[in-house]
Amino acid sequence: MVANVGGTAHKLVDHTLERRLSVKGTTSRAVEDTTKHVGQRLWGSLKKHPLAGVGVLGALGVAAASVIGVGEIAIGAAVAYAAFNVLVGGESPREAARELAHELERF
Repeated sequence: MVANVGGTAHKLVDHTLERRLSVKGTTSRAVEDTTKHVGQRLWGSLKKHPLAGVGVLGALGVAAASVIGVGEIAIGAAVAYAAFNVLVGGESPREAARELAHELERF
């Protein structure tokens, strides 16, 4: 039986965004609440519209590649493909990153 690693990763993200670590009533708690609220909204949007996330992450890949000075389109496509595997295919982020690193070594 194959484990649903992607589903587990999604549950871990949900859990991380729901829990609070700082003391209630402090400035750090207010910052944590605001940050995690924004994170929950973004994560919810990515789960509802995963292809939008693929596009955003692909664009960020192109932007990062242009800063480094390598093949922007190839890097952007590789990052978008990895994002697609995580957001749509349920692949674990770690495995997607491993595959992405392997692909980037070819450049």
